[in-house]
Amino acid sequence: ETRLDVDLSDWHTYDLVWNATNAEFLVDGEVVLRANQPPDPPLGFVVWIDNQFAVLSRRDGVRFGVLPSTETQWLELAELRLDDTVMP
Repeated sequence: ETRLDVDLSDWHTYDLVWNATNAEFLVDGEVVLRANQPPDPPLGFVVWIDNQFAVLSRRDGVRFGVLPSTETQWLELAELRLDDTVMP
């Protein structure tokens, strides 16, 4: 998990690049989170915006919580493209 330090009222491009060795989450072309050894496909895709979190890591253990939300939240998608090309 990672907290995004971007203005969510502006449009952004989000990419999820998933292959056999890692998965990268990019915002506007910049890697903001990388996960080594992600689960094997097939997986489902869900998109949402939320202020709750759950963390399971070797370093931080198990944590749950809620981030403060002072403004109305919404999610609007202008375009969604899924490429299910399997990478070796």
